[in-house]
Amino acid sequence: RPMPRRRRDALLCGAGAAAACLLQGCSGGQGAPPPGMCQGVKFGADGFVAPALAGEVVLVKCPRGTTYSGPTLECGWVDRHCVARSLGDVDPQFCMDEYSVTLLGEGLRRWPDGLPPRLVAPRHARQAREAEPGAAAPA
Repeated sequence: RPMPRRRRDALLCGAGAAAACLLQGCSGGQGAPPPGMCQGVKFGADGFVAPALAGEVVLVKCPRGTTYSGPTLECGWVDRHCVARSLGDVDPQFCMDEYSVTLLGEGLRRWPDGLPPRLVAPRHARQAREAEPGAAAPA
């Protein structure tokens, strides 16, 4: 027997809210969003840009008494970070694409030829440098 529509809609809404919390981690805003996701941002007294998955249109809720009338926004690919000491050490399996709010259709579709990714020093390399005699203490 099919589930009544009102109950089904309530369950789907609850599941969607739970999924959004799980995707965001519900950790009080600490840390980066999961890969392929744009983090939500609050602004003004009660406005926000909702979290979104890669390629999704981003919902903008303006503060009370105002209406968003800007261009359509999406969660788009904007950068690439690779864990490596140098460009010669880059291994694609240690790279992560960064997503952020962009104008609809303006995110990257492929990584541009000749553009190096941003390098992130491996933790053990940074710790080894800090442990060297005469190295500056971490801030």
